[in-house]
Amino acid sequence: MNQAAEQGGGDVFWTTTSQSDAGWFAAANPAMEDPAIVSMKIPNSTINDLTSNGSLSVNGSVYTFGPGAINTLNQNATFQLVPYK
Repeated sequence: MNQAAEQGGGDVFWTTTSQSDAGWFAAANPAMEDPAIVSMKIPNSTINDLTSNGSLSVNGSVYTFGPGAINTLNQNATFQLVPYK
């Protein structure tokens, strides 16, 4: 969270299941480098836990993660850089 704050971000972040939407946001917000998309694979049980404790809300294809999600995601999700076109 401290590193995000240094870059002007906050403790809430958004993801999407739409690769085209992710590409649009990557192109609109490159952080001093080429645009990038990161894929997250999250077990369903983790999604359910985060939703039930209020650390995640889902609205269509948009997932909003609160500050309580960071440690859980670091422990349970896998991350992979997706080629940006």
